[in-house]
Amino acid sequence: MRATIFNGRFGFFDLYQPNGYDASVLLRDLGTAFHGEALSYKPYPCGRPLHAAIDAALAARARLEIERPDDIQSVTIEADPAGNSDQFGRGPAKRRPTQVVEAQFAQPFLVATALVHGKVGIAEVDGLGDAAVLALSDRIAGVAQEGRPRGSLSITVQRTDGRSITVEASDPIGSPQKPLTNAQLEVKFRDCAHNAVQSLSDASLDGLLAALRRLETLPDARELMTPFAG
Repeated sequence: MRATIFNGRFGFFDLYQPNGYDASVLLRDLGTAFHGEALSYKPYPCGRPLHAAIDAALAARARLEIERPDDIQSVTIEADPAGNSDQFGRGPAKRRPTQVVEAQFAQPFLVATALVHGKVGIAEVDGLGDAAVLALSDRIAGVAQEGRPRGSLSITVQRTDGRSITVEASDPIGSPQKPLTNAQLEVKFRDCAHNAVQSLSDASLDGLLAALRRLETLPDARELMTPFAG
């Protein structure tokens, strides 16, 4: 089975390329081109198409020095007509999701989460009953702008003191154009580990991360599993 996983009768190619394929592509540039470098890493536990909006919201929050929800007078998301319709024309689930999977694809809810908490982690996306987030999410205005490239958007945040800023969304953090730093990857890793079925202690995580940093010289890879033993 392993020998025919790609081009066997029930292999990958027959399933996804039924009209023909070129298997030689698999070996093209082998050892010289490393396509893993083109992968994106998701800093936020939600749908990847929404990450640029979260980046813009966090940038606006930082630049306006927002510290609490009461600092925010208004929020407007301007997007192309299709994007606006998808997020603001489909009922209350985008503003007030009732389950985590809905929240992961709800732009107003996620933008409000970013503006209220200054971060979007597992606990924040799971905060379906967060009163401050829901109140702000209800007030976010969506504007359709003809002529905008599909998938593009900007976020305008106005403070109660009159200051405002508009941030144009761009390539999301974690993309090949804006790769995550080691520190950002560690934040993501710790968030996932703390929310695992078997949560790891900070001491265990510190030891595991230290081992990962010297992975190339690690004498025995089993050391990586030490925090999970017992």
